[in-house]
Amino acid sequence: LPHMTFLPAVALAAYYGGLRPGLLATVLSALAAVYFLLTPETSLHISEARVAVGFCLFVLTGAILSGVSESLHRARDRILIDERKRAEQVLRESEERFRHLAENIHEIFWTIDARKDHLTYVSPAFEEVSGRSRQSLYEHPHSFQESIHPDDREAVVSHERRARPGIP
Repeated sequence: LPHMTFLPAVALAAYYGGLRPGLLATVLSALAAVYFLLTPETSLHISEARVAVGFCLFVLTGAILSGVSESLHRARDRILIDERKRAEQVLRESEERFRHLAENIHEIFWTIDARKDHLTYVSPAFEEVSGRSRQSLYEHPHSFQESIHPDDREAVVSHERRARPGIP
């Protein structure tokens, strides 16, 4: 059973590569075993029935390993695709719930990308409360300070500066 010497190589090729690499490793391993290990005159001639049976069993085993590994690859790929689709659906539903909430609350709600100091969203309530368009706030993010009562402005600006880097 010198063919079995090459079985780990076949199993690894099939596991990592799938059907084609597994079959290629099987054929090359079977030929190498016959050429180097089974025949005394280093040839590809098989003169004994037991060697021929061993050769066939090795090739069959390698083909089965390759087929099973290919099935595992395909199943894993299907699972990953299904999980990705499910995650995208959950994300869409979550975004829709957020959008519905943000568009329908009566308080001003906004989000900022703190790394870029960039306003990413402001709710429609901003227009109702301030009398200014949301677009004007997107274009001039710090202009919201104009709508703050002058007595409160410095405290709000100070709080905003502390909150940006994450200072409570």
